[in-house]
Amino acid sequence: MNNSCRKIICVTGKMASGKNTVCSILEQNGFICLDADKVVHSVIQKATPKILDTFNNLATSKGIILTNQDGSLNRKALAELLFEDKNLLKQQEEIIYPFVTEETQNFINNNANKNIILNATVLYKIPQLMEQCDYIFFVKSSAFQRFFRVCKRDKIKIKNIIQRFRSQKTLFQEYESTNIPIIKIHNNSLKNIIIIDNFFCCFLFQFGSSF
Repeated sequence: MNNSCRKIICVTGKMASGKNTVCSILEQNGFICLDADKVVHSVIQKATPKILDTFNNLATSKGIILTNQDGSLNRKALAELLFEDKNLLKQQEEIIYPFVTEETQNFINNNANKNIILNATVLYKIPQLMEQCDYIFFVKSSAFQRFFRVCKRDKIKIKNIIQRFRSQKTLFQEYESTNIPIIKIHNNSLKNIIIIDNFFCCFLFQFGSSF
C-alpha cells in the first residue's frame, strides 16, 4: 500500500474490457498513466535477442516465424506460440518482468507528487509493484462485447482470441488475492461508459483532497 498522500491505482480487466477508456477518464481528472503494454513493447525490443534464443527453435518446429522481414520480433507470432503453453509464457515473463519492474518503478519514483494509473492486465504477477497500489479498478465487460472489440481492433485469429480469453478466466480472483480494495466498473456499452464517467466524477469528488 502506498503511504504518501498521492494515490496509485491499478486499472485492470480482461482483454478488450475497456481499460483504456477508464484510464482516459482518470487522466481527465488529473492522473497520469503508465500503459504497461507500451512498457512491455519497449522491453521486448531490448530483450529480443534473448527471446529469440529461447523460443526460435520451438517456434520453427511449429511453423511459426518469430521475426518480421526487418528482423524485429513479431509479437503476434510470439503470442500465438506462448499462449498455447503456460510454461512457455512463464519463461517469457521471467525474461521481461525484471525490466518491466525497473521501468515502472522509475516512472513511479519520477512522479512522486502525482496521482498515478498503472494500466496493466497482469500486474498481480509483480508483487513489488502491486503492493504500492491503493486501489484496483477492475473493468468488466461481457465476453460477447470483448470478442467483438478484439475482432474489430486487433484482427487476430479467432483461436488465439479464445486462448487469451481462457488464460484470463481467473483474473479477478488473482486480484482479489492481493487484498487491495477493488472497485468494479461495468463497461458494456456507450451508455455504461457515460455512467462510468459520472461514477468517477462522484468518486473523485467524494475523496476530494485524498485524490
